[in-house]
Amino acid sequence: MILKKAAINIDGVFLKDTFNPVIRQFVENYGGYYSPEFERNCISQPQQKAGAYITAKLGLNMTPEEVVAKFFEVRDEYIKEIPEIPVEGAIKATKMLKDLNLKLVCYGGLKEKYFHEKLGKLTELFDHGYVCTNDFRPGIKEIRDRLNLKSYQILFIDDVARVAATAKKNGVPFIGVPCSPVQKEDMKGLGLKCLLNCNSFGSITEKMVRKVDQKAMNFWA
Repeated sequence: MILKKAAINIDGVFLKDTFNPVIRQFVENYGGYYSPEFERNCISQPQQKAGAYITAKLGLNMTPEEVVAKFFEVRDEYIKEIPEIPVEGAIKATKMLKDLNLKLVCYGGLKEKYFHEKLGKLTELFDHGYVCTNDFRPGIKEIRDRLNLKSYQILFIDDVARVAATAKKNGVPFIGVPCSPVQKEDMKGLGLKCLLNCNSFGSITEKMVRKVDQKAMNFWA
């Protein structure tokens, strides 16, 4: 295998997406229209930046920090009905990656505490633990460099096109699990062919990973 490691996004890939639906709900609660532009400027952005964008676009009399706090209040209510659980087949897919001798790291915008709370013993599947990317989103370069790898040696699996665009810029292999039709279309626009459906990380196959591995050194060509 040319690939040595795989980086798996936590919310929206390993766990069911509880951000995009809640951002839409939050925006609509305040009378806004959740357009593709709105989505692109909020998803997988640093919390402060997303909060500032929402404040400005909706004309809210709140600071970005207050918007972020209110957002997480709405999310807390949402996950009472739709809990953050691994998508169907996620554990099997993760073990398949490990059986291919790939070392795994998990990443996302929330603090490491979230990783341990939501995954429990499943954290043992991840050889390199968890990386919080909120301060340097999307985190492609930073995680690659932290693991001391060449770009073609690490596979990223994420649900946001902005992350895919950064992977393309840096020549990093990528499998998309888009969290919405907007993200799927944007990933297609980047020329990405390795696409699954929303919340379907569990359907990733060994055949797909081996195909990525075969093209790893020139993945985006």
